[in-house]
Amino acid sequence: MKNTEYIQQDKYPACFLIALLNARIYHNKPYPVEMKSLKWEKMIDEYGCRYGSCINRKQATEDLDLDLIPIDRDNIPNKLPAMITSFTKVGFHSSLVIDTDKDKWTIINYDGRKETLCQIINKKDIKFPRKGNINDKHYHIECRKDMIKGYRFKIWVNMILLWIYLCIILFIC
Repeated sequence: MKNTEYIQQDKYPACFLIALLNARIYHNKPYPVEMKSLKWEKMIDEYGCRYGSCINRKQATEDLDLDLIPIDRDNIPNKLPAMITSFTKVGFHSSLVIDTDKDKWTIINYDGRKETLCQIINKKDIKFPRKGNINDKHYHIECRKDMIKGYRFKIWVNMILLWIYLCIILFIC
């Protein structure tokens, strides 16, 4: 993995949005946006990231063709990439786990500062919110267009089977 492939947080506290963009890069589907462009400024305003947080998370996730699947932090090694929430040097922060080796996690944009884009952090050193806390949220991130193998495919198969079943019933009657 080259550090230049992933995006680091810039002057805006847009860590949630950065984690989403990095998840697209992880899935080899980068979203074309430059951090110093008008398009980026528009995204910052549209999703409410200029002054912290990401107010329009659902819209950002949908616009980037991603699905966030809630997971427990203990399942993160089995569900990569995973967005985690933790307390870092910049405060409450979202970042992206892209690899794990037992308790050593490779995390992109971990502390949200312009020092190191990719860091290997021991899981016990990550300051997660207490389990059960409203902010203890972590997500497996999937690209929607890649999900044909998943539940959307199953829905189509079930619809076709239902249609065939109804045709058979109508034919018999």
